[in-house]
Amino acid sequence: MTAADSTRTGGVVRGFMLGEGSDAVVDALDAVFPSASPRVAGGQLSTGAVKIETTQCGPLGSDRWHVGLGFAVDTEPYKEPLVVWFSRPAVATVPSGELRVPAGGSLMRAPDDPMALEFPPFDSIGTRVSYRDLEEAAESAHGVSPDDFWLGTGLPLNARLSGYWQSVSHYVHRVLTDVPSSAESPLVAQQLHTHVIASMLVVFPNATLRVSYARSPGWVTPASVQRAVAYIDAHAAEPIGVNDIAEAVGTSARALQYAFRRHLECTPFEHLRQVRLERAHRDLQKTDPASGVTVPTVAYRWGFSVPRFTASYHAAYGRSPGRTLQEGS
Repeated sequence: MTAADSTRTGGVVRGFMLGEGSDAVVDALDAVFPSASPRVAGGQLSTGAVKIETTQCGPLGSDRWHVGLGFAVDTEPYKEPLVVWFSRPAVATVPSGELRVPAGGSLMRAPDDPMALEFPPFDSIGTRVSYRDLEEAAESAHGVSPDDFWLGTGLPLNARLSGYWQSVSHYVHRVLTDVPSSAESPLVAQQLHTHVIASMLVVFPNATLRVSYARSPGWVTPASVQRAVAYIDAHAAEPIGVNDIAEAVGTSARALQYAFRRHLECTPFEHLRQVRLERAHRDLQKTDPASGVTVPTVAYRWGFSVPRFTASYHAAYGRSPGRTLQEGS
């Protein structure tokens, strides 16, 4: 690469790389995925500008690639899952065969698979997560044990889900590259990561699609649900997750999910978001608009990005958060 730079703002690390030609692509791949050992396939050399924007927020990474050349590259297995959205068609060769990715389509690469890619000049967004985080989500939400969990290299399950993933990947990258970023709030970062993990399990081939064998999650009493609600009320300002709530009341995350749906007709995470929305509403009501506190300040404090906070707030209270801040009621 001819130029590289990185900055950190809060918990978000942003990098920038700029270069020319296929060697620059290989250098960038090697920097972002050090265990993948990329190589230009067949000794092909090409020219064209290469620009890469990398972001990392805890276990969640999102990288945008602007590649002004077409060529082929081989890579070894990379240790963590990776989903890539492509602006133009690409062809991937994996152990199971050839996968043709359409323009605007995405490809999940499982950690154990080597891959050969062929593509024209393209724009792409790569989304990186931890395999362990996918395992934990599959176990807590679907009852799939880590020993039974698998993740397959492949395309989205259908066209609708492909479009959904495109919106998720673009949204995540936009949030992480914003300066300042709402993901600098630990609560926003946690919810963004949770959303990406849950979306991956819905969109791409994995073991949670075959959960009929899973045993009953067990019985959780109404009293335990109430203790979980009290725990959420007491810790809503902290970056807690379903596993933390379940541990606090002495049950499994999956059993708690079922109990919340049965008794409260929502998930623990949905209830947590509602509590945080109510706290944000109270903050807007009692804040003096002359104090300099803004709607984004309150949204970030309670784990919301601004566009989603505005939409959720208006749906719940029938007015904009800005109006509540100005009028105080």
